[in-house]
Amino acid sequence: MTHIVLTGNAGSGKDTAGIFLSAELGIQRIAFADEVRDMMWELNIPLYDTVMGQITYRVAVETFGYDKAKRAFPDIRRTLDALATKIIRNRVDKDYFANITVNKALSMGDSIITDARFDNEKRIAKDVLDALVIKIDRPGTKKLDLESENITDNYVDIVVVNDGSVEDLHAKLEEVIGCLLYTSDAADERSSGDL
Repeated sequence: MTHIVLTGNAGSGKDTAGIFLSAELGIQRIAFADEVRDMMWELNIPLYDTVMGQITYRVAVETFGYDKAKRAFPDIRRTLDALATKIIRNRVDKDYFANITVNKALSMGDSIITDARFDNEKRIAKDVLDALVIKIDRPGTKKLDLESENITDNYVDIVVVNDGSVEDLHAKLEEVIGCLLYTSDAADERSSGDL
């Protein structure tokens, strides 16, 4: 089984990397934030009042798509962070999202988890899934003032520096895939005695 976890600050290229790796490896993408996004969908909080009425979370996401809505409405990211980090992680169970996501990944067989923010998420994914943790680092990306943006290099296996175009990032990820496939083939040969 192949499990890859991507980590890095907002805007580093994790989603772009996840989409590419998913297509190249034929592996489905999931996220630690999937559960909190579902919670936000159910809450459907108002973001802004306009002369035409309220713009709610659902309206923003349905209109712009999730990623564009986060950029267009900064309150979305702040509210997601408050719900996930300040309430659930800090008051209920710091492993809540990690456990749900890792169990989902186990049931899938192979997975790419695109948004590890905290050390416990990376640690649990490594312990339970034997996941490869890749940090996407984009120099010059402004770090957001959110608790979930305190990304460390703990539990990181590979750092991919995203300092060029999308095509450059894809080329670097192709090198990672090549190393993964070579390492996987060598391990298969060792276990079968075909060296």
